[in-house]
Amino acid sequence: MKIGNTWGDWLNVNEDTPIEYVDLCYHGYVCQLMHELASDLGKTDEAKQFSERMNQLRQNFAKQYVGSDGGLTVHTQTAYVLAISCGMLTEAKAIEKCSLGLAERIRSNGIRMTTGFLGTRSILPTLSTSGHHDLAVQLFQSRDFPSWGYEVVNGATSVWERWDSYTIEHGFDGFNGSNNAAMNSFNHYAFGAVMEWAFRHLVGIDTSGIGFQRILILPGIPSPKLQSRDVNVPVIDKAHAKYVHPIGTIECQWHVIEDKSVSEKSIGENRQIALNVVIPANTTAEIWLPTSDASQIQENQRPIDQDSSISVLRSASGVTVLQVSSGSYRFQFAQ
Repeated sequence: MKIGNTWGDWLNVNEDTPIEYVDLCYHGYVCQLMHELASDLGKTDEAKQFSERMNQLRQNFAKQYVGSDGGLTVHTQTAYVLAISCGMLTEAKAIEKCSLGLAERIRSNGIRMTTGFLGTRSILPTLSTSGHHDLAVQLFQSRDFPSWGYEVVNGATSVWERWDSYTIEHGFDGFNGSNNAAMNSFNHYAFGAVMEWAFRHLVGIDTSGIGFQRILILPGIPSPKLQSRDVNVPVIDKAHAKYVHPIGTIECQWHVIEDKSVSEKSIGENRQIALNVVIPANTTAEIWLPTSDASQIQENQRPIDQDSSISVLRSASGVTVLQVSSGSYRFQFAQ
């Protein structure tokens, strides 16, 4: 097989993922995107072709990179991330095993990433969607090398090309003093792709269909049990974002309501969450709240059953899903 270049997971931290593995995963990812595009455009024949091609790629992936125990045979953080995010695994058990493997590799590395350009884009979304959202939050807030926070504490005002474009110890020569300073951009988008995670999985603005006609609000509030790894960096307790779309501006803001009367021992027990949402005209939204007790949810200091624009779709397993029409909403509930 002829390989055009071997950049692959460029600028990873001493954990190369085979280029053949990366290529197969991204081949699958492209097929997924083309299947979705063809389906949305009503091109059923093309959609079928891409679906069949994707199934072939999954079979090839399983043959080459899945062991007899159901686990991956390539053991890098990026390998685990791409297997899930590129859709190479479909069975729930396989995805769970892979996500647990990813979480274990991160924890065994001191809650640090090793991913380069390709793995970093999807590492936090993969963690959040596979049951490890708190770990994703820890990586996002880290100040240790390599991390976005490490750049900030070393003077960054934009995202760097390298995780170690500058260090106090070695200046522009990198974390170990051996970087090529001639290739060292200080305004480079690749690692900045993390903000897709921030919008979708932390603040919680997403869509369930074409063009945001059906909006999803899924606030990614860290669990009450999450503890900060650094006393100087408290766990995220608020987030706010606006998404300016042709249909109008979608806004979501949440914060944990501090209760100074609660003892330190009982912090996190039935804590109150405030969520403010703006849904543009001519759209509807599903709002997923991390509580299974719909009766205690209030909107503008009133029970939600008193507002005809709000309906409860379901409430179970720690989540209540609301449907709302366009407008501004101010929710409060106990988590």
